[in-house]
Amino acid sequence: MSLKVTVSSMKSTRQTGGERILHGMNTHSPTPEVEAAMALWPVLLPFAQRSHGLSGPGAVLMERSSLLDPGDGEPVLNYIAAEDVPSGDDFRPLMLQYDPTRQLVLILGGGEAEELVFVLEQQD
Repeated sequence: MSLKVTVSSMKSTRQTGGERILHGMNTHSPTPEVEAAMALWPVLLPFAQRSHGLSGPGAVLMERSSLLDPGDGEPVLNYIAAEDVPSGDDFRPLMLQYDPTRQLVLILGGGEAEELVFVLEQQD
């Protein structure tokens, strides 16, 4: 099994007024975040599938630092349902267009003013 990033990853920066600006990211070579998500795939996909079953389409939320350095235990995972995201949010369309049987939307946040968003897909 291998994973691929199915859409260009996006970086979102918040302006002082709170609006988000999306920036495309080069995904020709895996970023540290994508490599870490690949390593956690056996944890991420089942969590995303259970959450999708309970709450509908949405995204897995993680702190970037927790993904890159999960420590000894399992990383802290959260889920946000698309229905709880405002209709004008840039990430909402991604949350509504993925196949939960083999894909997940992963949003990474942290202490910085930017969020990273990936759509990860399992390939057999």
